[in-house]
Amino acid sequence: MARFNPAGGSIINISSVAAAGFPTGSVYGATKGAVDSITGALAQELGPKKIRVNSLSPGMIETEGAHAAGFIGGDFQKEIEKKNSARRIGQPGDIATVAAFLASDDSGWVTAKSFRRRAVLASNLRQTGPLPRPERPGHYALPPAVAACAPRPSDSR
Repeated sequence: MARFNPAGGSIINISSVAAAGFPTGSVYGATKGAVDSITGALAQELGPKKIRVNSLSPGMIETEGAHAAGFIGGDFQKEIEKKNSARRIGQPGDIATVAAFLASDDSGWVTAKSFRRRAVLASNLRQTGPLPRPERPGHYALPPAVAACAPRPSDSR
């Protein structure tokens, strides 16, 4: 942890909703379950050093890897789209907003959380648009989709 200064910092792990398991995906699901497990353990271990640890667990995101695996444009994509509220797969920007929030000082009291949402999270973030420019470096507006997970000032008493 030598790379973190005494002020602390943030670790953001990327997991997947596949950690819950799905047919023919046991190994992939197990690796993502391990990410979820280490997120909770490291949050407890590193919390005294002011290091927050959270994970993002999105559903299917359109990436180069998803294209290379043949998931994009076929029946698999159509099936995923039918099962989520936005009726589409996620885009990298859908999770980037949450990652930016978790990396910022504004998430200073959010740790050991796994943001497990498929299209609900993505569609809520899409409605809010991109994050406004921070008033001060490292500080971002809290997207409504994340606000429900964030502590209120009265929670810190």
